[in-house]
Amino acid sequence: MRHNLKNASRCTVHVIAALALLSACAFKSKVTSEVSANIDKYQVKTVVVLPFDTLMTPQITESRPYDEIVAPQGARRSDMSVAVPPSGERYSSQQAAGVPAAAAEKVSRSFYGKLKNWEGLNVFSPDDAAAAIKKLETEGGEAIPERRAAKIAQKMSLDAAIIGRVVVYQERKGSKLGGETAAVGFEVKLVSMDGTVLWAGNYYEKQKPLTEDAKGSFERGFVFVTADELVEYGTTNLADKFPFGAKSKR
Repeated sequence: MRHNLKNASRCTVHVIAALALLSACAFKSKVTSEVSANIDKYQVKTVVVLPFDTLMTPQITESRPYDEIVAPQGARRSDMSVAVPPSGERYSSQQAAGVPAAAAEKVSRSFYGKLKNWEGLNVFSPDDAAAAIKKLETEGGEAIPERRAAKIAQKMSLDAAIIGRVVVYQERKGSKLGGETAAVGFEVKLVSMDGTVLWAGNYYEKQKPLTEDAKGSFERGFVFVTADELVEYGTTNLADKFPFGAKSKR
């Protein structure tokens, strides 16, 4: 009898520990955002989503941990610290350098699609910005993304511009039931016409099995999804944190 009670007690402890682990994994945030301390001083009713870019890294032949990649000339190390794998998760330099240009367009258009029907907000697409971008380039351009965004917003007579950068885009290798999983990471910033960053959001996810991410597995029907599906998840959840306007009820 005592033996049975001891075994039952051990099983209870194991179950509680397993539930605690699943609970912790379930609430691990894949999406983070932060607003400026001065955001209440601004009203944003018109905004353009500019074409996103991708993180450019040096072409290094040997494999290095992601957090050891040297920032390329003209880029700040802080620019590389967003939307990256959390500590303990590693990517080689080749993987980081292999972000396809098409991924930036996918993410920017996806984010625009989430905001275009926002109530109280008039949102212009990346295509709408083409003329302003071209005009800025003829004037000599602007190297710093936030300043460039502010100038484009000014030229378009808008309150702000949205910029973004894709730093991880790894497609699933295998089937939805197994293989190497997809990974996507990107940042989004809202820049006012005076150059102030009013809001910044980040998304990073490398899909995990049930034992490591119960919530994510449940949301995706317990299958491994594609990178494009992760993009949709990330842009949807970041749009929900956008500090101006309101999600359409239609």
